This record gives sequence, structure tokens and C-alpha cells, in this order.
Amino acid sequence: MKQKRKSREIRQEEENLNEEIDYEQALKNHKRKRLVVALSMIAVIVVIALGCYIYYQNKVYTEYNVKHTKEIDYGGTSSFTAFGDYVLRINSDGFSYLTEKENVWNAAYEMDDMVMDICEDYVAVGEKNGNTIHISNTSGPVGTVETTYPLVKVEVSADGVIAALSEDETANYIEVTAADGTQLVTGKTVLEGNGYPLDMSLSADGTKMIVSYLYVSGGVLQSKVVFYNFSDVGMNEVDRMVGGFNQYEDMLVPEVDFISEDVAIAVADGMLSIYSMKQKPSLTAEFSITQEIVDVFSNDEYIGIITETDQADTPYNLIVYDVKGKEIRNSKEARLYDTYQFVDNMILMYDETHCRVESVRGKVKFDRDIDGGIVDMVATDKAYEYLLVQSDRILRIRLN
Repeated sequence: MKQKRKSREIRQEEENLNEEIDYEQALKNHKRKRLVVALSMIAVIVVIALGCYIYYQNKVYTEYNVKHTKEIDYGGTSSFTAFGDYVLRINSDGFSYLTEKENVWNAAYEMDDMVMDICEDYVAVGEKNGNTIHISNTSGPVGTVETTYPLVKVEVSADGVIAALSEDETANYIEVTAADGTQLVTGKTVLEGNGYPLDMSLSADGTKMIVSYLYVSGGVLQSKVVFYNFSDVGMNEVDRMVGGFNQYEDMLVPEVDFISEDVAIAVADGMLSIYSMKQKPSLTAEFSITQEIVDVFSNDEYIGIITETDQADTPYNLIVYDVKGKEIRNSKEARLYDTYQFVDNMILMYDETHCRVESVRGKVKFDRDIDGGIVDMVATDKAYEYLLVQSDRILRIRLN
């Protein structure tokens, strides 16, 4: 009896074990099926996403939809630029900040010859050869800065730091003032000493500045660019000057620009220089330019240069570099537009009648005349959507 009972117990254990094995196998099969389904779904999503990417990369837009219309009194003397959520209207009588719903504020300044700068939500304006700089942001006027000498140029940062270039009969002066009124730098420059400043640019955070100078060395006119740092890094440096470069020799450097927090460019009459500056400057890349430069435009990722060529059917050349100095594009162009601007990885180009949008590599996305003409165009924060300024209205358009 004991032997039979034991045999039955063994058979029961074997059956239980087989059931456990069958359950584990079924569970493994179920998990495997779920994995296959999940991977199949991921593959479908990837294929759809890739298809959409290829479709939109190659899509050519031929029309546009008007999403909103705002009537304006243009008057023929105004210009418009991106500011805040919409545009800033500028004329000799002052500024107006407009949105689609309202005219947020007006600031009246009667100026015959205006100098101004905009950085994100701040704008600074003064009259050339005057002594007062008016500062506003999207909420309205916030204050003024007085210069010691007649004003030549002004720069403003994203948080209201002001750099002013001024001059008198004998010298030029650079004054940098923090948003709270603290004087960061004030310096006198003369041609025989530091040099005559040709251009200057503040970084968006207001902590760095690049200045191009024309100076005399050994009786010969030469050019150089100088960098300043207004943070703790430059505190122990004379005039907060943290670096300079003089490889330009007798070439003029009429344009310098901080195109991002850490990248600045210098455009000479035969050379383009790209500098990196986290704390102190270093030269990233440099290119010789043999043809006459017609226009330079940039954003925080790319630098574009328009030059002349000797070809009658394609009299212009468009070259695009990234901020590391890699050449992205070099193309012959038959038409010169009034305005070129990068919008992310696209180039918006337009004149009084025609608009063209291309990728940075030259893929044409939109190319047509605009009904009613073009006074200005402003990119929005949405892809292929622009503010089109015309003589009596501002249209929000989307390409389709």
C-alpha cells in the first residue's frame, strides 16, 4: 500500500511539474507575442515618421493662406521688425509695439537720424549726435541712459545692458552701462592709441562685447578686433579686455556681431572670421573672400555671405557656413534680394514684389510674387508661417 501511495504521489508531482512547465512556456510565448507586436508598432511608427519627414523635406509650397489680418496706417515711412509676440513699428516720430489684438504702447521721439538696436524683448534708440538713449521692453519705456559725448551707435542686450559708442572732435568713447545704471566700462580711444572703433556688438546676455578698431602701427593703418568680458572673468583685466586679434593688417573690419552667447563673427573686406568665446576668445575658423561682399546675414547656427561674381547670368554667389566653419552651401545666384534672413535651417529672402524660401542647402520650398507687394516680412515661431507687412495691413500667412 505504501508503495502504491508513493507511486501516485510521484505521478501527481510529475503532473504538477508538467503543468508548471506548460504555464511558463505559455507565459514566454505570450511575452514573445507582445514583444513582436510592440516592435511591429514601433517599426510602423518609424516608417510613418520617416515618410512624413521625407515628404515635408521635399514638399514645395506654391500658395499661402491668410490666417489673420490687421489693418494699419503705414504712411510710407515706417519699417517693421520682429519684437515680442508681433512687431515693432519704427518711424522718425518714434516706436509702436503692435500685437494682433492691440497697439500695446507708443513712444514718441522726434529724431532726424536715428540709431537703434533690438535684442529679444529690449529696444534702445537714440538720435545720432545726441546724448540720450531711450530704453523700452515689451511692457513699455523703462528708462534712459545719458552719454557723455555725442552718440554714434548703440547696442542693447536681452536684459537691458547698454553699450554706446560716442565721439567728440578728438576721440571716440565706449560706455557700457548695466540695466541698473552701473557703469561697466568707460574708455577713450584715439587712432594713434587703441584705435578708431568701426563697429561693436554685445552678446545677448550682456556679459561680452566685440569691437573692431582701425589703428596706426608704424605709420600704417591696420585693423584689429578686441573682446571684453563684463563678468567676473574680466574683472581683473584692464578695461575688462580679455583678448584681441590683429591678423587683418590693412583690411578694414566694418562689421562684427555676436550671433550667439558664445560665437562672434568679424567681417573684413577680404576675410570672414568666426570666434568662440565662453570666457576668453579663440579663433574657430577663417576664410579669405576674394569677391566683393554684398551682404552678410546670420543666426545662432549659420552665417550667410552674398558676394559678386564675374558671370553675367549668375552675378551673385551665396555661401553658407555653420558656426564651426564648415561650408554648407556655395551656389551661384541670378537674383539679388533686398533682405536675407535665416529662419532656423531655412533662408527667407524677399524684395518689394517677390518672396523665396530655401533650405540652407538650397532646396527651394517657396518661390512666387506676392499679391499686394512686400514692405517687410517677419518670421514667427511656427514653421512656414510669417507676418507679411503691406502698405495698409499686416497679414499672418502660412505657406501651403
